[in-house]
Amino acid sequence: MAFPSIKLVVASDDPAALRRARRLATQLGLSSWNRGTDDDAYSLRIDRDRVELLAPRSQGFRPFSIDFGPRGAAGRIQRSNRRNEPLIRAVGARQATSYRVVDATPGLGRDAMLLAAYGFRVTLVERSPVVVALLDDALCRAAMAAPQWRMAAQRLTLRSGDSIRWLSALPPAGRPDVVYLDPMFPQRRKSALVRKEMRILQAIVGEDRDSGQLMEVALERARHRVVVKRPKGSNCLGDVRPDHVIDSKSVRYDVYLVSG
Repeated sequence: MAFPSIKLVVASDDPAALRRARRLATQLGLSSWNRGTDDDAYSLRIDRDRVELLAPRSQGFRPFSIDFGPRGAAGRIQRSNRRNEPLIRAVGARQATSYRVVDATPGLGRDAMLLAAYGFRVTLVERSPVVVALLDDALCRAAMAAPQWRMAAQRLTLRSGDSIRWLSALPPAGRPDVVYLDPMFPQRRKSALVRKEMRILQAIVGEDRDSGQLMEVALERARHRVVVKRPKGSNCLGDVRPDHVIDSKSVRYDVYLVSG
């Protein structure tokens, strides 16, 4: 795995987590791991409780992890309902439990968790092994959370791989009802407007240069619709005009209807 112009290490000073740290370093194709963090590098810090991502000390960011429990996605979920939540309206199913959704660009997994909280079964397909490690850790911790978050997380299935290849390889019977896309937004000129987690994630993952190709495959493989999250005022993904648009305060959801 090649990381875009960054230095990345796996770090742990917890004796109980050293084996896990070595295994993750091997999975990421890194030649070594450190007992302590490297002030000049991005670090995946492993301990017995969680996996955290740290930016270089000079950037001034605190470490962060992905959380599917009340510390993470709970606030948005508790404030929303089927009528006022734009993403749920965009996906559009009345009987959520019968719908299968593929989140082909899961990132921090917050939208996927929101969908799962409303009863959708969501497969997250992520190609960055760093993000996979963070998501997998979040799912493991969610299994020990309060029942409502545990039940929602059980509707999430994580797959490591390239979404274009993964969707293309699905047999006809395995096609999802909905494909959800949230490509990495271009870096804004005023970087302070971008959440710290997303700024770090952009540095780790890089740009989604093949999002247009992913859009084409999604339209071919979805049975009912493709939903694309876009910044307000931006072009449609791949310059493909949507069938309709669901607006929210800072983003919009472009909805493409397909005949399965």
